[in-house]
Amino acid sequence: MIRHTTAFAIAAVALAALAGAANAAPVTFIAKQQTGEILTHRLVGTKVLNPQAEEIGEVKDIVIDSKGAVAAVVVGVGGFLGIPEKLVAVPYDAIHIGDVVQASRIVILDASKDALKAAPDYTATDPAMADRVKQKASDWATAAKAKVMEWSKMATEKAKELSAPKDGATAPAPATKP
Repeated sequence: MIRHTTAFAIAAVALAALAGAANAAPVTFIAKQQTGEILTHRLVGTKVLNPQAEEIGEVKDIVIDSKGAVAAVVVGVGGFLGIPEKLVAVPYDAIHIGDVVQASRIVILDASKDALKAAPDYTATDPAMADRVKQKASDWATAAKAKVMEWSKMATEKAKELSAPKDGATAPAPATKP
């Protein structure tokens, strides 16, 4: 009963929030990318250079804060011949996004590769869809394994029950090979 009451309360709050959103100002639509705006998917995968034009990493992700502003850029450093790549985040205002050169944008970060390698690892707390799917699959595998163990135990007990002598009778002797 408590679960149903809690679920009802949550649904009521969600509906109230949606009703408030329905009464909000109408949405304005944007028809065209404006000068100076950059699509994030065009930055992800872009090489990051230092001011000496040395490659120090690659843009792996863009972090957006709760107000919709770009908070940080996640840079992948290292990752060569089996060495795992390290992810570090830098504030968005620490990078300079340059023009398109040879069909790719230039991203400049005033840092050395060693400084990035020494920086703390960036940990995302909002799991990606793939991570959520992996976790769900792991949960299901654990539940399935527990169920198989339960059924195996039940089958063993049933087999013992069926093979046990009834009413004082002795069990038949096992067959011997000639």
